[in-house]
Amino acid sequence: MPLRLKRIFLLLCVINGCLPAAAQEEENLTHWYQNFFAENRKPVEDEITRYNLALDKAIETDDLGGQAKALNELGLIYLTRTHEYEKSMDLFIRALSLEDSLGLKEQQIFTYLSIGQVFENVGDNLKALHFFEEAMHINGEQGDSGVRVLILNKLGRVGGLVSK
Repeated sequence: MPLRLKRIFLLLCVINGCLPAAAQEEENLTHWYQNFFAENRKPVEDEITRYNLALDKAIETDDLGGQAKALNELGLIYLTRTHEYEKSMDLFIRALSLEDSLGLKEQQIFTYLSIGQVFENVGDNLKALHFFEEAMHINGEQGDSGVRVLILNKLGRVGGLVSK
């Protein structure tokens, strides 16, 4: 498709509401979450330092939402890169507490998915299923179909293991 046609199509989508801001934000959160599970060639120590600095800055500026995000990012690094499940779980619980107090429902979905992933990784599929279902419940309130697909994939995988 020529560049001009792409621009016209994009403009029509924006005018017609094909790309509402909330959907773009959810898509960005989904992409953000899934990137932690992709292969990463950056040294893990650099990533931990980076997110610890972000956490320190958020604490200094009393940015509770930023603290929750940095805690989740650190938790995801410990979950996906170092496999330190207890440490990642502690970080996710701290993030969830902040998200709950701030009413950050969209972010809570991904925190519940992360906690469920920890339980799945350690073989506790019933608890993983519980947290994936909680994410689905919150997403039902938000109604994002892309996130629903991500959750359903996790529910299907773990649900199949539980039923065996």
